[in-house]
Amino acid sequence: MKYLTISTILTTILQSPSTTAAFSPTAFGGPDSPIDVTPQNYTDAEGVLLQGFLSLPPDINSNSDTAPLPAVIILHDSSGPDTYEQQRATLLAHSYGYVGFVADIFGLLTVKPAEDAPWSERGAFTSQFSNNATLFTQRIQAAVEYVRGLEEVDETKVGMIGYCLGGTGIVHYLNMYGEVGSDGSDVPLAGGGAFHPSFLHG
Repeated sequence: MKYLTISTILTTILQSPSTTAAFSPTAFGGPDSPIDVTPQNYTDAEGVLLQGFLSLPPDINSNSDTAPLPAVIILHDSSGPDTYEQQRATLLAHSYGYVGFVADIFGLLTVKPAEDAPWSERGAFTSQFSNNATLFTQRIQAAVEYVRGLEEVDETKVGMIGYCLGGTGIVHYLNMYGEVGSDGSDVPLAGGGAFHPSFLHG
């Protein structure tokens, strides 16, 4: 069940710029949710080409006085940065006023198993990340640095959510980089929500 409640976690991690009142947890999204993203190429520390997807609030370009906004990075599941994550980025930008960014963990030029490939093949492919915290966090950090460098983003308010493989990545990332300081200084991430992470090897 991928269409999970996100409002409570995001309200806790970051103060939504589009609402100041507390609101009840609500499930959003679905297969027909709109997509409004632009591809963004960036690289990791080893120069591997990655392609993420950026979604901005609709009125950000028409309002020159807009203060830097909080951002949410979405880490994809085993199928890669596809329609589902792009819908989530659009939802975060259009409904909540965040800058939404879908990170790319696999790499733009990486040959991935077919969607209908057996799990033995797909699992072997994803395990090179889930079983290698250093590589996984390197790819995540590339997205964090890219998003923090955007002029639309408040670099002290960057959060992260991830489902399944993406959730595993968040746990690896926080284990490697530590928890958030009370003033948000010297930490690359303001917080994260990991949904259904897996720690099985193989």
